[in-house]
Amino acid sequence: MSVLISPLAAQAQEPSADGPAPAEEPQRITDETLREYEATSMSELEGITVDDAFDAIKRQPRVEELQAALSERGPAEFGGLYIEYRPNYSLHVLAEPNGGPSVREAITSLGFDDLKPFVLVRETLLTEKALHTAQEALGRIRGVPFTWSDIDLMSGRVLVAVAGRSDVEGAREAIRRADLGRVPADRVHVAASTIEEQDAYGGLGMDSTGEGCTSGFTVLHIASGDEGIANAAHCPNFEVVAHHSGVMLDLVNEKQQDSADAQWYRTPGLDDLKKFRTDFSGTTRWVYGRVNRTAMAINGVVCKFGKITGYGCGTIGGKSFDPDTLTGTNKYNATWIRMNSDMTSQGDSGGPWFQSNDAYGIHTGKTTCGRESENTECYSYWMAQDYLESSLGVQVRIATP
Repeated sequence: MSVLISPLAAQAQEPSADGPAPAEEPQRITDETLREYEATSMSELEGITVDDAFDAIKRQPRVEELQAALSERGPAEFGGLYIEYRPNYSLHVLAEPNGGPSVREAITSLGFDDLKPFVLVRETLLTEKALHTAQEALGRIRGVPFTWSDIDLMSGRVLVAVAGRSDVEGAREAIRRADLGRVPADRVHVAASTIEEQDAYGGLGMDSTGEGCTSGFTVLHIASGDEGIANAAHCPNFEVVAHHSGVMLDLVNEKQQDSADAQWYRTPGLDDLKKFRTDFSGTTRWVYGRVNRTAMAINGVVCKFGKITGYGCGTIGGKSFDPDTLTGTNKYNATWIRMNSDMTSQGDSGGPWFQSNDAYGIHTGKTTCGRESENTECYSYWMAQDYLESSLGVQVRIATP
């Protein structure tokens, strides 16, 4: 299968009529740009000052290091971490009952004394592990048309959805009878909501019809060294009118199950730039890092760019979103990233999720909500970029400043 690159992509990658464009020197995003874009967007989102938002975003990579360290090397008592911005910036670190001292000691021993002024350690039965256990137990219930699930660490709840409003009460009754471990049944929130996959766009168009997908991040196939472009696997694969002097993009591999909704294309004859778009005028940023799912902090700020909705920032609501855990098909794993709100629209899939110069993931879809649903909020969700490697053997390419 091959697809063709659009005029939009040609504008970004094709040499001018006067000869090759001068090489662009990779540069990190400046504090001024960070303040203008991410900090301003976050200020409006969270109701805090731009200066406070700027400080929080500058601190976020360090918080992500703490999140990863406690998850991978911390004590068994560690129960999860999330960020709060109001009334004051704080890092809420959860611990098993009587595990607070071990978690506090680990923060020091792992080398994070600089973050301790912001840390609030709270012991609770509703840890990340306990909520995961309850989510898995719900996945074993049969006869109820569940459509997606996630955990909400900040509120200590499990979120589940059913296909229709008429199914809500039956689901609640099944949940009351289920063994959810230490999580009470009343900590499970049931709503009527389904999944809406959102075809198209990741920065550069890959067809001229407006229906097909476009690029997310440029990638490198680890085994072969081949370069290419990644986007979402659920996007349509069909050929359209030739662009970019007839250069064809060759579909190499795709996967739409487990922790991945991704595909990648070779880009013969094209200069694969290690960057992504951030606005409709063509502004781009270089990629200098990759953030894995393990390191992502709940309520951390992440931004996106899509064909329809353009640039915008939001906060991570969960990292255990499962589009179909409870449908009986078990096609996907509970590893998807759920935002706290819906930031996308039909036409945005394949698009990049990022923060500053770091790649976080590519867009997949959103949950539905509305008048016929008890789900009062819609959530955008996406695939963490590290699953490109585990599913397709490719990595987001990184520039050298």
